[in-house]
Amino acid sequence: MSNNRKGNKKLSLLLVLRALELMSDDEHPINQVTLAKMVNQLGEKFNNDLWCDRKTVGKHLKTLSAVGYKIVYIKGKGCYLESNKFTRYENELLIKLIEDSSLNLEIKYNLMLKLNLLENTISTEKLVEYFKNNFDKVSDDNL
Repeated sequence: MSNNRKGNKKLSLLLVLRALELMSDDEHPINQVTLAKMVNQLGEKFNNDLWCDRKTVGKHLKTLSAVGYKIVYIKGKGCYLESNKFTRYENELLIKLIEDSSLNLEIKYNLMLKLNLLENTISTEKLVEYFKNNFDKVSDDNL
């Protein structure tokens, strides 16, 4: 990957959004420098022509806000994506409640599948694992 300040800006925008979805909340804001590092490392991992810096992340955050994503800024700490999605722990609790219910197996399976699809937990597991393995500050509490 070259640092010629070019590269796939669309992909970097999507990676910023995904990082915010997976890694941020009101207790765990992420600053723009960290977001840029995440995007650049993911670009290297997937052999994509990416280059992202703090200013690019700032532009991406403005773009995401303009199209309706609720990005909350905390002075001196960073930002997070305000979401109506369940937290990881809420999701786990709902799955546990479904598992322990007296519903038949087919209904349980369908409910858990819908819940997983709703929360995108199936398609993001590998990305979450990558974040956990590559960023020291990331813990299960962030996810």
